[in-house]
Amino acid sequence: MTSQAKCAIHFSTGSGTLPGIMSVRGGLSAPPTHGKIKHVLLISLDGLHALDVANFVKSNPGSNLAQLSSRGVTYTQASTSKPSDSFPGLMSIVTGGSPISTGLWYEGAYARDLSPAGSHCKTIGTEIVWDSGIDRNKKQFDGGGIDPAKLPLNPEKGCSPVYPHDYLRVNTIFEIVHQANMRTALVDKHPSYEMVNGPSGKGVEDLFTPELAASGASRDVKAAEIFDDKKIEAVLNEINGKDHTGSKDAPTANLFGTAVSAAAAKSGRLHAGDCHFQTRRVAYRSREASTGCRYHPRRNYEDFASRSADIRVSRWRSRFGVAQRPGPDSKCRRYLEQA
Repeated sequence: MTSQAKCAIHFSTGSGTLPGIMSVRGGLSAPPTHGKIKHVLLISLDGLHALDVANFVKSNPGSNLAQLSSRGVTYTQASTSKPSDSFPGLMSIVTGGSPISTGLWYEGAYARDLSPAGSHCKTIGTEIVWDSGIDRNKKQFDGGGIDPAKLPLNPEKGCSPVYPHDYLRVNTIFEIVHQANMRTALVDKHPSYEMVNGPSGKGVEDLFTPELAASGASRDVKAAEIFDDKKIEAVLNEINGKDHTGSKDAPTANLFGTAVSAAAAKSGRLHAGDCHFQTRRVAYRSREASTGCRYHPRRNYEDFASRSADIRVSRWRSRFGVAQRPGPDSKCRRYLEQA
């Protein structure tokens, strides 16, 4: 960017604490300015906790992250959305709403008002999953795009397929910026992240969503780093006056961003499940020890979640490659719901 292009970097972590928001003019070493911000870059790191950031800054005082933290604003009382996960977390950041207002509790959920894919709306009520499960081919780098045949159906709108952006209840900051005739861009990890477009479906002009599942990043740190490098390269192209491919001239977006996954891979959270699931697993084991109720390892969420917030997450079964296990008996179910 030129010395006249002021930019605010909004940096968020998986735990919800924001290490810094600062103005940039000609580099990270520039002091904060009260001038008009022309560009905002949102960077989100999966699996990075506030303590991780504090320890890194302390050990690497000359790093860009340390400069960002010292010259920007750190929100030490910020909290991630609950449940804690990439999808509802990002939606909270770009909408300003909680899962209650966005309607996004997790990548997987249960919708009482929608019909299953391919059902011709003959039944109402279905599981929905906003991840690689709706790709045309999750083994392709771009997932092959979203497959309409795998989307839930809306019986109140002619049994039309419900795309991720259709499911979101509120508008996004990308929509607001776009409606103000400013450029927007985003780089993220699933085609389903087109949800950031907002209900209009038009919030992001330059959307690049390579498929995480095709990269092997959920199982291998090196693969995660390679996957992140490709996304960062796209962002650098956008900073340097190109589209995400680097092949076409385009003005630097006024609002753009990306998420990186290597930190989560290094901490062992990818594929092993996020901290919320791990906390539940510990609670399960504690209940088993004290009550004699059988612990179901790597079980999906539906036994305890669907009763509280219309959340029925079945992703763990597909993620871990394990068959559905019989549900616990009524006595154990009561204890699991309280875990």
